[in-house]
Amino acid sequence: MLKVLIIIIKLAVFIGAAVWIASQPGSVQLDFQDFEGNDLSIRMTVGVFLAFVIGLILLAIFAFRIISWFGNFPKTWSRYKREVNREKGYQALTRGLSAVAAGDTDAAVKQAEKAEKWLAPVENHGLTYLLSAQAARLQGDEGRANQNFLKMVDHKDTAVMGLRGLLQSALDHGNHVQAKELTERALKLYPKQEWILRSAYYLQIQTHDFESALKTLKTLERHKRIPPEKAGSDRIAIFLYQGDKALKDGERQKALKLFEKAHKLDPLSIPATLKLGRLYIQQGKTRKCLHRLEKIWPHKTHPQLAELWAACMPKSYREKPAKMMQWFERLLALNPRSAEAQLAAARAAIECRLWGEAENYLKMAESIRPSPRLYRIYALLAEKSNEDKDTALYWLERASEAPADKSWVCAETGALYDEWHAFAAPHNSFNTIVWDLPSSISPTYQLEGTRIRESNPILEPPHA
Repeated sequence: MLKVLIIIIKLAVFIGAAVWIASQPGSVQLDFQDFEGNDLSIRMTVGVFLAFVIGLILLAIFAFRIISWFGNFPKTWSRYKREVNREKGYQALTRGLSAVAAGDTDAAVKQAEKAEKWLAPVENHGLTYLLSAQAARLQGDEGRANQNFLKMVDHKDTAVMGLRGLLQSALDHGNHVQAKELTERALKLYPKQEWILRSAYYLQIQTHDFESALKTLKTLERHKRIPPEKAGSDRIAIFLYQGDKALKDGERQKALKLFEKAHKLDPLSIPATLKLGRLYIQQGKTRKCLHRLEKIWPHKTHPQLAELWAACMPKSYREKPAKMMQWFERLLALNPRSAEAQLAAARAAIECRLWGEAENYLKMAESIRPSPRLYRIYALLAEKSNEDKDTALYWLERASEAPADKSWVCAETGALYDEWHAFAAPHNSFNTIVWDLPSSISPTYQLEGTRIRESNPILEPPHA
């Protein structure tokens, strides 16, 4: 309705202008000569003259447009062909990416060729390279796939996708050094992108570039991309690994500082307390070791912590059963409801040949939580006290049937270890070994012999 109204208004204006021009008073006379030299004269009203002039102008504009159209025809035709090619190219691109998603190799390759044919001369913004790379991967041609990923890196819009493709290829071939370089390039483009930050952190850890890893970890924390407790745990693991390396290199003072740094982050960390305590004992600093043990034992117990407690005992107490028992009763008083404390006291009682007391401690431990180690100590008591091999055998059978003890276990694979390590062999996962019951672990990876089958660490970034 509005359009009709506008047309009527325009028509009314045009008619009004024509009437106004025609009604103008006066006349115009044009004098000129023909080709033979005869004088000619044309006389007309002003209105007719103005209408004639306007008509000439309109005719000139129309003629100019016709000439321009013929002059621009090649460009117009070329533009039309580009639009047609672009439409065909995008259609091939869409079909090709769908074929990749469906795993149809033949269709993906065919559509990739079409997309490159139609889009490359028009506007190759990198998506054709993505399709070609994915199609090459479906064919198992990693070399051609990487060539296309490299071409994508040259395009601003697809640079990160290209880097991600190259990164995946490097990881598939176990080339962590190259993968780390690629993530650093990606970080320069997108410094806040979570998957890039996580990938960079994972690779810095795997290549033992811990200084960079600590910086990336700080960035992950700042952007709230990692839980604070996980970040703290990883820092402790890094410091402990560096401390172990310093010890191997003979740098005991450096190792001590690193262990103390780790322990300061979490005084209740069992690995940090064990490593620091052992080094304190080696250096004769038993008081410092005892202080750390007294802090952690009321909250967390561990058989190796009990061994440290025993190592801190004055040597003179070993020849005095009463003193030795007082020493372990002091540990027991810190956490009476701990089966581990009861077992430590029971072993001390057996060493002191206090059979009745040892049995009492074992009964208390059994009431708290039965375990294979508990029944093995029962067997030791039977053998030491009465040399009763039949009773010892009975307890050993009970040990084989008891619920499993806590162990150092990898939270990702369920693999068991004698000691805590920053990296879990053979799959090399970082900071995944925990002190827990094996039955409570639900492995996310499955070990196959000495190899591990795991999900992609880039598509599924390192665990938080």
